[in-house]
Amino acid sequence: MFSFDKNKKTAEKSSEMSEINNPAALINSVSPVRVKKDTFISQDAQITGKVEAEGNITVEGHIEGEVLCENTIKVEHIGKIKGEMKSQQIVINGDVEGRIYAGTVAILAQGKMVGEIFSDELSIEKGGVFIGRSNPLTPETPSQEQIGYAQKPQDTAEREDIAALADSSPLA
Repeated sequence: MFSFDKNKKTAEKSSEMSEINNPAALINSVSPVRVKKDTFISQDAQITGKVEAEGNITVEGHIEGEVLCENTIKVEHIGKIKGEMKSQQIVINGDVEGRIYAGTVAILAQGKMVGEIFSDELSIEKGGVFIGRSNPLTPETPSQEQIGYAQKPQDTAEREDIAALADSSPLA
């Protein structure tokens, strides 16, 4: 009913031992795993230009330029960004001036945003400040898949129509 083949067991053990004794073979057999790491811009850092990361970006310093991220950009209370930001989620607890393209934007109690927001979800906590214009993400605006590509052109005729409506308002 049971078969005990000592030669078979000995052959299996010797092949396992040869793998252990040859670490180069083990290293070559393991495929590398790419880990998305977070990027941290410290409070004494000042960056001018383009910052791009696959993981999350936390900003306590100053950035002037473009900030691109696949996941979340978080601007801490001492952080400042002047320029354009594109990400799936943006959390503002510091000062931001420019344009934002994101699926979700949250302006926290110490946050201030001056400019344009293109987002499907926008929340502003009590104490948070938003001065500017908010628009939904549309097919013409850059989406998460198009981060870093063309921007939505401004329609001057639409702006003139809005200005004309504001001038004819009884409150004006």
